[in-house]
Amino acid sequence: MSSVDPTKRQADRFRFLRRVYDDAGGNLLTPVAVEEAGTATGLFADEAENIALYLVEKDFIKWASIGIVMLTQWGIDEVERALLEPDRATSYFPPVNVMVIGTVSHSQVQQGTSGSSQSMTLSSTEREEITRVLAQVKEILSTVAMSPEQSADVAGNVATVEAQLSTTRPNRGIMREALVIVQEILGPFAAAATVVTAIAKLLTILLGAS
Repeated sequence: MSSVDPTKRQADRFRFLRRVYDDAGGNLLTPVAVEEAGTATGLFADEAENIALYLVEKDFIKWASIGIVMLTQWGIDEVERALLEPDRATSYFPPVNVMVIGTVSHSQVQQGTSGSSQSMTLSSTEREEITRVLAQVKEILSTVAMSPEQSADVAGNVATVEAQLSTTRPNRGIMREALVIVQEILGPFAAAATVVTAIAKLLTILLGAS
């Protein structure tokens, strides 16, 4: 019997909740399909269903109909609290950065290093470019035949970059290393060549920003 990784389980729950939040546009009355949110975050149907049941019990989401959920105010607050302070734990989830790092391999993300210069200010143009490329990565997830684990790692690292973009001074190291992981996973897939090239350009931006 395989052991359960609680860090990955919490990461999956948060990524699913974050996807519901994104798909609903942060609105209380917008319905979201559990299966679609699960697929978008690299989860099997039964995994998404179990996570939805858990989040309903915690009052982060509620059932709108069979297989359809909506956000609660508590769920919105929990997601936004986590995204605004990705290095701090919420009442139910570890820090966003810790959750994502805990589910990927070969990550070299720098955290809490004394004297390091990792935060930066991005121009509106740079933010728009990063957001555009992240959207392309999300789209490619539905067309590239990668494993569920690879899909989950890509989605998790995209969420990391998005979390940093939601802050006033994003952490350059965290964003760069998350994108490197995405680039490494997508690299072998010919269909993702254009996106991989775009990520390479983003890495240049992140290396040069200060």
